[in-house]
Amino acid sequence: MEEYMRTIVISAGTSLLTNNRGILDCSDQVLDYFQENQAAVDKIAVTVENGEPTVCPDTIPGLYNFTKGFTEKYFKDTEIKRNIKKRDRGEDRLPAEISSLYLYYYDRNGRLRDEFKKDLAKGSGTDFRKKDRVILLTTDTADAFYCAQLLRELINSISLFNTECLVDQDIAVIKNLDVYEPYKWASSHFRDDDQPLDTDKGLTNLYKYFKCNFPQNKKTGDRILLRTGGYKELSADLKLIAIQFRFKSYYLFERSYSFVQTYAGGWPRGGDLSTIIRRTKGVS
Repeated sequence: MEEYMRTIVISAGTSLLTNNRGILDCSDQVLDYFQENQAAVDKIAVTVENGEPTVCPDTIPGLYNFTKGFTEKYFKDTEIKRNIKKRDRGEDRLPAEISSLYLYYYDRNGRLRDEFKKDLAKGSGTDFRKKDRVILLTTDTADAFYCAQLLRELINSISLFNTECLVDQDIAVIKNLDVYEPYKWASSHFRDDDQPLDTDKGLTNLYKYFKCNFPQNKKTGDRILLRTGGYKELSADLKLIAIQFRFKSYYLFERSYSFVQTYAGGWPRGGDLSTIIRRTKGVS
């Protein structure tokens, strides 16, 4: 198994779509379709090769044209930097996940942060450097999974994230983590395992994902959580998860270059997640 310098978990939402409403071709058509037809995630597959997207199925109205337009506009280092420079004016149209990842590695002027310069100094060339592992954490809805796939292709395609900062990318889908009714947030409820599967299993599934993949007693490399993407209630839940599993978590302010950071020191005096949320069988 490959060892990584650090693991960066990014909560992935749908700002890729919403930030480009009315800007890219077919954006309104695609957004309307997803709102009305939450198809299963296994029915959508997105790849981009040499700047040309492949979208399956190709029957979703406007999806190919939107993907092609997004690819042509944003799969460029210069476009990423141009949007970041306009962030404080509220004109950054990048997906929140890309703005967060960029500003984690680079300052507002495009300079690699000092802590990552140290990584470069450890070896001459990529053969001597460990990669970072980027995991896009998404819900099991069609629009979020589509966005996560396109984000993965973007991160893989531009040199900002694969020359100075070497990354591998994965997608982790957490079931029942979406909004299932107006004003009811599926991630914020626990249910016992012996009860029937319901739409309020989201936080239990999220907790189990971190428990299985990031044991508290086994740590290899730094653990980073960028929790700007996705809906706001999920960001709050992820902050608690980050403390429990000793991640440094970052939330990027709107129209700002500053992060809110939570230290990865764990709960004080031996507490755990049940200190705030009553523990059930599902998360024991």
